Formats: sequence, C-alpha cells, structure tokens
Amino acid sequence: MILKKMKHLNNRAFSIVEALILVVAIGVIVAGGWLVWNRNSKHSNSTISPVVKSTSDNNQPAAKKSANLKQYIDSDNGIRFSYPADWGESQQYARPHEFVVLVLESPDIQKKSDEPFSSSTTVTGGSRITLTFTAQSGKTLEQLFTGTLVAGTKEADVPKDSLTIGNVPAYQFVYGYDHQPTLNVLLQTSRYDIEGSLETPNASRTSPDYDAFIKVLQSVSVQ
Repeated sequence: MILKKMKHLNNRAFSIVEALILVVAIGVIVAGGWLVWNRNSKHSNSTISPVVKSTSDNNQPAAKKSANLKQYIDSDNGIRFSYPADWGESQQYARPHEFVVLVLESPDIQKKSDEPFSSSTTVTGGSRITLTFTAQSGKTLEQLFTGTLVAGTKEADVPKDSLTIGNVPAYQFVYGYDHQPTLNVLLQTSRYDIEGSLETPNASRTSPDYDAFIKVLQSVSVQ
C-alpha cells in the first residue's frame, strides 16, 4: 500500500515537472517566434521606405541664367559691368582714373585687317562692343555728341535718338568713321563720360546682338 502511494506520488511529481517543461518550451518557442517576427518587421519597414527627391533642382534655371554672365570689375578705376559669359574681353588702353578702353567680342566674331601690317580690323561677322570711359569733362551730352563727329561732318547728317540707360539720359546714333558704321551710345555719370559702340556687319537696332549691347550698358556701375 505504501509502495503504491509512493509510486503514485512519483508519477504525479513527474507529471508536474513534465507540465512545467512543456510550458517553458512553449514560452521559448513563442518568444523566439516574436523576436523573429519583430526583426523581419523592422527590416521590411526599412527597405520599403519611399525615396524623396530634392526639389532644389527647380532653382537650377535661375542659377544657369546668372552663370551666363561674367562680371568685369576694375576696382582701381571704379568700373563694374556684366557681359555674356561666352564673349571675349580685353583691355585695350588705360590711363588710371582718366581713360579706359575695353573691348568685348562675341564667340562668332570674324574680322579682317583694314590694311596690311595694321592692327585695325573690320568686323565681317559676329559683333564687337567697345566701351570707352573718359574722366568727366564737364561737357554736356550734346557737346560730347558733337565731339565724336569728324571735322566737317554736319550734325544734321547724323540722326540721333534720345533714350534712357539705367535712368541716365543717353544719345544713340549710327556713325561711320573710316571703314565701318557703328551703333554708338553716349551717356554720362558723375565720374566718367561713357561711349559704347557696337560693330557688326549691319549696325542698327535690328542687329542680333543689340540687346546684349544695351544690357551691358545698363549693367555699368561706376564708383
């Protein structure tokens, strides 16, 4: 009888232990499954995140527009202006604070020498812009216009138009010197008398680079 009771108690103890082992095993399996699911869930979320493209590219056209211009800065003479980035620029003559001559040439410029062994050239294609800055002479705009004409030339033979360049009164006229008519603009600042000339095979307001010429003059800043 006692042996049967002990055997019964032993069987009952083993049943409790087995039950506990089974519960622990189930818990381990459930916990492991949850960890695997959680890890996969995080990985899945990270791989399907949408890619957002920057909209800063929308500003590129404006940047390109500004990049199409170059700045000419002459701190010594207080001259600054903008011109097309693909044009060539050179300083021809300069006498500090008195006289500066600058030349801009379009990328399609074509020239021929006026005479053998001469540095003077005629524009046969493209355009050339010449900017002359002369220290203020105290002359009126009308006097400056008269001074550009070769002796013997009547003012009536050279029609001029009045216009405004950057809120500054100016004269515009077509006039030929020795070889080729040029479109000229005269204006004045507090420091310089400025003459701009546009040389093309057909110098007029209909010239392809007329707008570029006027924009260069409008950008001139003198300090």
